[in-house]
Amino acid sequence: MKASKPQNVKENNLMFLKTVIKENGPLSQREIAKQSGLSIVTINKLVTWLLERDEIKEAKKLVTTGGRRAVSYEYNAEFKLLLAIQLIEKNHKFVFLFHVTDLFGEIVSEEEISGSSLSWAGFKEYVSSFLDKFPKIGGIMLGIPGVEIHGELKILDFPPLLNLNVRKELQEVFHLPVGIENDINTAVRGYADWLPVKHEILVGIYYPDDFPPGASILINGKIFKGRNGLAGEIKHLPLSVDWEMGLLDKIEFNKNSQEVIQTIISMYDPDKIIIYTNERIVSQEELVPIKENLAEVFPYIELPEIASSVRFSQDYLKGLIIQGIELIELAE
Repeated sequence: MKASKPQNVKENNLMFLKTVIKENGPLSQREIAKQSGLSIVTINKLVTWLLERDEIKEAKKLVTTGGRRAVSYEYNAEFKLLLAIQLIEKNHKFVFLFHVTDLFGEIVSEEEISGSSLSWAGFKEYVSSFLDKFPKIGGIMLGIPGVEIHGELKILDFPPLLNLNVRKELQEVFHLPVGIENDINTAVRGYADWLPVKHEILVGIYYPDDFPPGASILINGKIFKGRNGLAGEIKHLPLSVDWEMGLLDKIEFNKNSQEVIQTIISMYDPDKIIIYTNERIVSQEELVPIKENLAEVFPYIELPEIASSVRFSQDYLKGLIIQGIELIELAE
């Protein structure tokens, strides 16, 4: 194995040190040394560098070390900010939800804009206004009800952005890292973050009010997208439903959801399946006959845990923020 170059060693130590302080701060240099295994000399140099960059700051409370009180350090969550933008269906209409968060994911500011009144040019103007108001924004994360294929939004329920290379245009205009992710993918990332126990394979299925459903497959904490990003596009499955006919009623939903779940179990054998919809369509109790039917199809295995949720918007935002913060940290 080749030894790391000195610059790489410094960068790796900096990333490690920031993580230690972010997750455990405030910490004195002695406590940082104990938790990181780095020498006091190395820590002193790295802490000085991080202070100069404003990535960490001196904590207001001093740490008592048995003798005199030592200066402690904590992560500066406002070193950079994230602009997280959700395109979401609300009351049968599309809206953009703009959120500015710090690097702990705490919301600093938010605003809702009607999608029907916002062109692509108008969207960029709104982004620009947020960047002017919050100059510390260091990345833009956009969640969409669609799929980005070879840089362009090829599958999208919102026509003004269809076939645009949104990522490239935003990067060229604003000179910031930009991330774009499918809404159900971000929701499943957000849902997984709430769970006390991490699952090897977690699948989410989202039934919006006015559009065909979509699914997301999370394997060991990573979203499985497939070669072209089409993994989870349920509307392409050869099932007994015509999505052009509009909304599913309860009977159609029960039949379709069982077919979809049966397909997912056959293909991925997940630990858990979460179904996002509204209570008008399905409740936890109404999943019981579906589970009973699936038990007859798969009598030789323990079925995955199957649950319903009405918290799609919250999980969507949570996952979007998680991915946006990762985007900023990777760009540093």
